Amino acid sequence: MYVNTSVAWESLSKSDRKYKFDVYRFVGYNSLIVNFEYSPNKDYRTLLQGLQEESSLNIYGKIIITPKTQKDLKNALKNVKSYSDFLICVNSIDKDILTIAINDSRVDAILFPNIQDLSYVTSGIISLLKTQEKFLEFSFRNVLGTTTNERSRLFHEIDKFLSIVSTCTQILLYGGCERSIYEIRGPREIATILTAIFDLSLQTSKKIVQSNPERFINILLERKSSNHFSQGVKIISQQNKE
Repeated sequence: MYVNTSVAWESLSKSDRKYKFDVYRFVGYNSLIVNFEYSPNKDYRTLLQGLQEESSLNIYGKIIITPKTQKDLKNALKNVKSYSDFLICVNSIDKDILTIAINDSRVDAILFPNIQDLSYVTSGIISLLKTQEKFLEFSFRNVLGTTTNERSRLFHEIDKFLSIVSTCTQILLYGGCERSIYEIRGPREIATILTAIFDLSLQTSKKIVQSNPERFINILLERKSSNHFSQGVKIISQQNKE
């Protein structure tokens, strides 16, 4: 199964959304995680249901919190507490906000959709993500449409980032976050880029574009199951002993 873990859709018309979802299917994706920018009054479930009815792909929801302050983050996490059927992610470059988010059981991943922001990913952040078993999502979207010199600089930023996280690739997700259908790349093409340009092993590249996104989805599916109690804890039923 191939999952695109970051699908932008909120600015699109219904027909444009359908076309975009069809392109995702054509390039090889089986499932999509659609982005919902956090708003305290947004009806996420109704919006997600509408998207699910528009496509034959498996579609899941992800709420993205982009806090300016620690107080903003805490208030937002309080407001999304009832949305355990959605993945919860935080987009920030503030080290203190990231530390709070990673340590919070309600948060599933931190996001760095802009390549320029990857320089804020430190070895300490990587270690904390690994310890808390959280994910870090990144994208190549910024590279597309840039000049040759700018593309080289951005690739250099990605290369530095991947060298920092090289021993913890189990936390990495590639999320396309494509604004246009012309930016969409299939999972096999992304794996080829990771292998050919950034010298990752094919096994590691497949992990980033296939097995890690599958694990990301499984977090949500486990949380929605009837025997789930809290993160990492399940209620195990026992037969009555006579």
